[in-house]
Amino acid sequence: MRFEEVTRTAIEHRDGALHFRLANKRNWFLALFILVWLGGWTMGGSFGFRIFSADLPSETRLFTMFWLIGWAFGWVAAAATVLWTTMGAESVTANTTALTHTLHVGPLRYDRHYKPAELKNLMWRDGSGGPAFLQGRGTKPSAIVADYGAKSIEFLRGISQSEATHLLDRLRPALGMRRAEA
Repeated sequence: MRFEEVTRTAIEHRDGALHFRLANKRNWFLALFILVWLGGWTMGGSFGFRIFSADLPSETRLFTMFWLIGWAFGWVAAAATVLWTTMGAESVTANTTALTHTLHVGPLRYDRHYKPAELKNLMWRDGSGGPAFLQGRGTKPSAIVADYGAKSIEFLRGISQSEATHLLDRLRPALGMRRAEA
């Protein structure tokens, strides 16, 4: 018998800081669909490169070059979606001097750092349903949100209410916030 995972999260205290990691929800159908789509997209790009390298008028070559640039952006976006869907995760590291939000895709990472003193109204925002890639205009996935100076920040998209409550109960003290400040 195989039991479901209790949570996609991992919380630990290390080096005087709280570390929280949220694995991305895996959507294997989406990843497989985009991989098949990328096969066709790559074939189209190879035809575009053949047209670009052919002895054709400069207007045709200029249009093909413009088309190939758009093609390359589309290919990179689709490949990034597959990587994020299959290997992506978000993490938060917090102590009284910094809150660091990190996006992980395999060995790649992107960090954003925030001063805890500037964070206000740290809370969970209920999403309007569905996965992030299907969110339309005016709809947003659930997330941890906060006011940071004159702007709003959000992280840990797709976090459930119980996961968020579990995290926020530990995150606020790690940042040196009292409950009234949060």
